[in-house]
Amino acid sequence: MRNLLLLSLLPLAQSSEAQWTRDEGLPDTIPSILTHGDGLYVGGVGTAYHRTGPDEPWQTWATLPDASVYVDALAHFEGGLFAGTGGAAMFRSEDPAAAWAVSPGISGLGSHQISCIAAFEGALYCGTVGGGTFRLSNGTWQQFGVLGDDQANNVYFLRAIGDTLWCGAGGNGYLFHLSAGDTDWTPIPVDVVTGLSIEFTDLIAVPGALVAGGTMGTYRSTDHGASWTWTAGPAAIVKFTWWNDVLIASRTGATTRWFRSDNGGLAWNVFSETPLCFGHAVYDDRFYAGRLDGLWYMENLPTLVVDHAPAPFELFPNPAHDHITVRTADAYPLRFEVRDIQGRTVLSGAGAGPTRTIDVQDLPRGAYVLQLHGEGRSAATRFMLQ
Repeated sequence: MRNLLLLSLLPLAQSSEAQWTRDEGLPDTIPSILTHGDGLYVGGVGTAYHRTGPDEPWQTWATLPDASVYVDALAHFEGGLFAGTGGAAMFRSEDPAAAWAVSPGISGLGSHQISCIAAFEGALYCGTVGGGTFRLSNGTWQQFGVLGDDQANNVYFLRAIGDTLWCGAGGNGYLFHLSAGDTDWTPIPVDVVTGLSIEFTDLIAVPGALVAGGTMGTYRSTDHGASWTWTAGPAAIVKFTWWNDVLIASRTGATTRWFRSDNGGLAWNVFSETPLCFGHAVYDDRFYAGRLDGLWYMENLPTLVVDHAPAPFELFPNPAHDHITVRTADAYPLRFEVRDIQGRTVLSGAGAGPTRTIDVQDLPRGAYVLQLHGEGRSAATRFMLQ
């Protein structure tokens, strides 16, 4: 564990306002987005929608048997569209006019949400919140693999990258991967701390690296996932998309904040804040986001202009007991926020001078993130309370 941590304040860019445009052809609340072939598919409440081009009309699929559930995950497989719901059920349909049929094998096995679906090496897999992972075999979903204790069975993403299927499970600080022919998940320790809940919510490949994100921020691997380095970044429910050589991340807590990284996840800048976003994708050179208030898109990212060079700061002691001290190179005013692992702000304040002491004795023991803002710059680092 680090006793002294020296970081750079990351430049906080000044940007033009992100230009979001709502797709007026859809209702509110779009929990899932899928691009497949020449089509864009989205999941709503109780049904799915499909269009074959950016200016084509939306087709509405038949209503699910339980019309009140969110369609949280979509996938195409063997000619059918699969829809996973917040009601822990999986459905399949062959075309928009056909009724949805139950894809059996998941209901009643501890899941309360189907969070993700992915095709890999000729098979279809799904992840659930509460029930672990499943694989479709002979038309029936069967439980697949071991992810650890009960909390680890909260699965937040499945993503196929090359010859590997990656899985993020909740609460244990591990990522899991699967290669062709494997019969179980291989665990990879990323940031494992005793008693600490770390959930990974997405992973993406960028040039020369893999980037993972979740409740403690972002991590990078340059050795195909064998080892990982923490790089701060957005922390909470984090989802990634790669668009026009830029890595975009959504960080969802009470709202969704939008970040961009122009260097593969090493540094991040905020460019927008919106109502809750559930998923995003690139389709026909547009960046689409499924949000609480409908489907929205951008055609261009805001132009970023960096105003300031980095400046160093120190945080100590780490681990801490009743206080932490922040030391900066200059005596400019600073605002600070302390966030818990769910991304909630539990302490905030301001100060001036090169050394500032923050009283944290009333906070529960565990892991936190300190976010500093000052002189047009912002940075974050983790610390432990023991």
